[in-house]
Amino acid sequence: MSIRIGIGLDIFSNRIDPEAQSIYNRIIAIPNGFSNLSRLNYFVKGLKAIYGSLSNVPVCYDAHWIGGVLGSGVGATAGQACARLCSLTVAGDAIQATASAQPLLLMHGGAASDNYYQSIVGGGYCQTLTNVSPQINTDFTFEFNFKNLTEVGILGGCPAASANGWSLQIQTGINALRFYGRNSTVNVVSLISTSGITIVGNRWVKVVRSGNDYSFWEKADGGTYTQVGTTITNSTVLNSYTLPIQVCNGFTPNFVGISCAILKANFYSDATATNLVVDFNPAQYNASTSQTQWTSATGEVWTINTGTALTGYKGQLISKTIVMSDGVDDEMSSSAFAINQPNTSYTVYNYYNDISKTVIDGLTNDTRNLLTSSTVGVTGLYAGTATFNVLGFSKILRQLRTFGLNGITSYGMANNSSRTTGIAGVLNASGVHLFRGGNGFGNNTFYTHINTSILDTAQNNTDMYNLIRSLNNNAF
Repeated sequence: MSIRIGIGLDIFSNRIDPEAQSIYNRIIAIPNGFSNLSRLNYFVKGLKAIYGSLSNVPVCYDAHWIGGVLGSGVGATAGQACARLCSLTVAGDAIQATASAQPLLLMHGGAASDNYYQSIVGGGYCQTLTNVSPQINTDFTFEFNFKNLTEVGILGGCPAASANGWSLQIQTGINALRFYGRNSTVNVVSLISTSGITIVGNRWVKVVRSGNDYSFWEKADGGTYTQVGTTITNSTVLNSYTLPIQVCNGFTPNFVGISCAILKANFYSDATATNLVVDFNPAQYNASTSQTQWTSATGEVWTINTGTALTGYKGQLISKTIVMSDGVDDEMSSSAFAINQPNTSYTVYNYYNDISKTVIDGLTNDTRNLLTSSTVGVTGLYAGTATFNVLGFSKILRQLRTFGLNGITSYGMANNSSRTTGIAGVLNASGVHLFRGGNGFGNNTFYTHINTSILDTAQNNTDMYNLIRSLNNNAF
């Protein structure tokens, strides 16, 4: 078996490179260290096929393909924080020991079936405008599969912009399930389970309407549903609705959003979960087709909304392991070591706040950095005090390539665009600082960074583009 990455060579997945094995052993020997040998082997072999020696790529980060260390975190990052992003050498590892400053770590198993939407309270949701069935004024079954719940709230529903909203919520206190519906005379119909659900682990919950009877249910993933509390009988006639179906948002008398991973949501037009009419299934998302939406098996188009706040974690469709910084206090640093000049860097990331904030800097935090965003509408690199601008950059995953520093002409490329000539400058950096620099804290989703110790040839540059593209689900 071979994996072709477009560099003219095969990477044989069943032959473990000794250096990949050594790096893997080092990472998993660290308490709470995580890595996947097969993925790491692919990464290492890909680099060696291009550069010959790993010594030519001293700084490499990719939580999915290399690995890292799980941190304790606090609040939204509790139990899913990144304490270390591992490089191929100990010196290159980026570390954060303070739990409150550790970025959010969003893990992924590697298969499309492992995809999920990570919701953060107030930080985004998914919705469909192309299918409003099933209705709530007749029989229905709505079920949600979630994990890593850190803050309760709305699992899904229809927003309350009119008198037709509804939502299924997990309440505070005993973690009861509550269904809210709208009615032309009673405004809000609130039905709540008489006992709570289990919120730890990979869980399923559902609300069922059969005639005038409403019931709530729960189970572990792969288990059998058991009823939560007793059946509630309510004869109030609920309104039909014409607004979008949303996951992680809806009618909001008590909550806005929820903080958890949503793996699946099924909407049936009957009480027996037979007639599936709306299917929220992130496994059907394909980043190479679109990073903003996908079409479900039942025909509706789901749109991904990340949220618009300038700081804080954002809703994100997870199709590989990534880390996200909050733009407030998250940062990670390597040990001090000299970064070769000239060099070439490759970075894949999304930004969410002020584009002028930092993605990667030197340890001095003085904008003599490897990569930052410069002025509004462009993304660039600071070389000394001079700004190097490249093409306009949107909140869509791209690969930015910058190279040729240390007093010589610099260049930049976004994806496979033409080179943009920059300004001669001095990269006075020692070590690497992530998510914070002379321009402040960056609110970013971080995918891949590779810094070479040489000025890449045109062929190396093309080969690296193809390799890194393969590491990111061919999303650019």
